[in-house]
Amino acid sequence: MTAERPRNRGRVVRPRRRSAPSVAPLAEIDQRVLGVLCTHRVVTQAQLGRLFPDVPERTLRYRTRRLHELGLAGRSRPYREQGSAPNHHWPTRRADCLIRGEPAPRGGERSQPNPIFLAHAGALTDLYVALQTEAGRVGLVVQEYRREGVARETFDGAGRTRALAPDAMVILVHEDGRKSGAFIEIDLGTMSHTRLQAKADLYAAYVASEAWQERHLFLPALLFLTTTDTRASRFLGALARALSYSPRQQGRRAFVAGAAGIAWTPGRLLGDACLADLDRNTGLTLLDVLKAARAPYEQALARHHEREEADEALRRALRENPQAMRKLLADYTHALSAYVQALGPVGKQAVELLRASTDEPSPDERAHCAQSHATSMRRYPNHERTNCPRPAGACAPRSRYWSSTAAPHNPNRSRRSPAATAPVRPCAAQAACSAKRRSRDCTRRSCPRSYLGVDVSSGPTVDA
Repeated sequence: MTAERPRNRGRVVRPRRRSAPSVAPLAEIDQRVLGVLCTHRVVTQAQLGRLFPDVPERTLRYRTRRLHELGLAGRSRPYREQGSAPNHHWPTRRADCLIRGEPAPRGGERSQPNPIFLAHAGALTDLYVALQTEAGRVGLVVQEYRREGVARETFDGAGRTRALAPDAMVILVHEDGRKSGAFIEIDLGTMSHTRLQAKADLYAAYVASEAWQERHLFLPALLFLTTTDTRASRFLGALARALSYSPRQQGRRAFVAGAAGIAWTPGRLLGDACLADLDRNTGLTLLDVLKAARAPYEQALARHHEREEADEALRRALRENPQAMRKLLADYTHALSAYVQALGPVGKQAVELLRASTDEPSPDERAHCAQSHATSMRRYPNHERTNCPRPAGACAPRSRYWSSTAAPHNPNRSRRSPAATAPVRPCAAQAACSAKRRSRDCTRRSCPRSYLGVDVSSGPTVDA
């Protein structure tokens, strides 16, 4: 008989303990993955592999499983008609507080997201991954990508406060350093036509309110990605009607939008010419839409530089020609009155002596004449093109025109009588004031700072 081995009855086997979720150490890759989850809300395992190409796929699977065991991430595999869907990961409430540096939350954990939310959020993340990994092929770099909570913008429209909340807002930088922005809307075919019309009306109200001037250099474009090209065309038609001034008037407010049926494959936005615009032009690329949205700002910037160069050339000519400078001070005495009054009695007397002198001006006198010319340019920006006579006095507050000599003023005469409707010519002072008002209105399109709602005369020029 073989003797049985004595068993060590005194040996105590203790179960293996796992680290508590609240005190478990997180590696650098864990923090990076958790940051992506908290920013984009839903990220698939395949998208994580594209965002972290330097990390082995096996390591990423282990890290996501560890975050799930620690209670920092949830995961599920939604139904798919063909094949199997990858794991969809989302952050828990504890993960959100950990990333924000806030204390642990109280109460229960958030429930598992529904499949519609998983699909929509996953499509948005897929677009972000495509921009991060493939935008360099078309000469673009992602500077900022904001999701709905951060991209939300409030504005006043139709007498009430409204909010524009696109699915995402992206800021891209071109190879030459210029920036372009675009709102992104993704529709998986779940929105009704009424809701799509309401969304088009909301963007039209945002454009009409000009609230974008407070946040952006120029009006960003709109990228609408849906399931089919037919649905994209219908949305563009609704948006074009909402942007129209009225049904009887031809024309609409300036806004650039591109739409395509690539919601399930948003990566095609960078490689294919699949976009259509409001004018029913098809076969457009992402660069075409971005450049069209930036074009008004580029034109305004070019006109501003041309005007600055012309003004500088005129100042240079005046500094080199003393007689022309004295003639400028004499011709625009009325326009420079406020400037002269601000100099005080001594400065006013110096200006009068400068006008009456005939000697060669000193450097100080040349600088003063150049400043006076700049002031006159701001008051009468088109004086070098028109020979408007200097007004002798101000017009009456209510008189807009001089009446014709053939039609003396008669309060009992009807406004529509032949004498009352005789040709009139504008008063010199009112013509100057009208030119001033026209220049202010036109600076919104001619000067980039005024195009953005900023005064041109204060601060440096915007460098795009």
